[in-house]
Amino acid sequence: MEYRTERNASGRPQDSEFKPMTANEASEMRANPKGWNSKKAQAELRAVYEEKFPRLVSALAGVEAEGLSYPQIVDISAHDYSAARIKLLIIGQQTQSWYSDDASHNGEWSSIKKHSPGDAVGKLLDCYAKFKLGEGKMQTPFWRYSYNFYRALNPTGPTHGFIWSNLVKMDGVNKKGKRGYPGWPIEECLIQFFDVVGSEVELAKPDVTVFFTGHGYDKCIERSFPGAQFERVPHSGLDGKWLSVVKHDRLPQCSYRTYHPGYLNRMRKGDSALEKTIELTIHKLLGRSG
Repeated sequence: MEYRTERNASGRPQDSEFKPMTANEASEMRANPKGWNSKKAQAELRAVYEEKFPRLVSALAGVEAEGLSYPQIVDISAHDYSAARIKLLIIGQQTQSWYSDDASHNGEWSSIKKHSPGDAVGKLLDCYAKFKLGEGKMQTPFWRYSYNFYRALNPTGPTHGFIWSNLVKMDGVNKKGKRGYPGWPIEECLIQFFDVVGSEVELAKPDVTVFFTGHGYDKCIERSFPGAQFERVPHSGLDGKWLSVVKHDRLPQCSYRTYHPGYLNRMRKGDSALEKTIELTIHKLLGRSG
């Protein structure tokens, strides 16, 4: 598979643009699992969110956190995930102003927690749909790499044909006044009382899951998927920190963990890590379908 790296005026590499699979390769991949329906799956996932939302409200009642955001949830049926031949789930570290601009509430937890579970989840699902998979944030490495990876697997698929989640479902304001990781107390509350990532994977039934998280979040992956194992990819030229297969009963066979695209881009290893991930994915899926 061929790749090329675009370079800016200074000669430094920018994000890679991947040459996609051929139409013949894509046509060999499996279709939707028999009996799977995105709207039915989303209805079940919504019930999970509504059940756990009151628990999160109670858990966070005694936790101080400046500017804590809405919790990010997934709407499997919001876009064109069901139409994609190869179903891809991208999982990031934590949110970072993921919600659409909301003039009335600014996307803050202090406003959404006052709603009933049904109303709160409905509003959050609407935010997910309006965010449209980071369509307005394509200048960031995370979203450029995500779309490039998706397009390499689905060369003729719809534009918004994958879904996106995060290990840590909320962001906050750090000491420098920037949005990002909300702190350990918040992460602990989310893991204990809003543990939904496993359900998202189980109900969405992706063919491929990519954790753009880095090895520093492996413990967090293990808490969402107890007993998960990380195996280095042999003959890849990359050690396990750069690329590992993630094995767990609730994850698809094609599940990988690599660094956040921002770090991959800075360290100029985005090409090698993502090239190998795509090659492994194509090999496994073609082998399975054949």
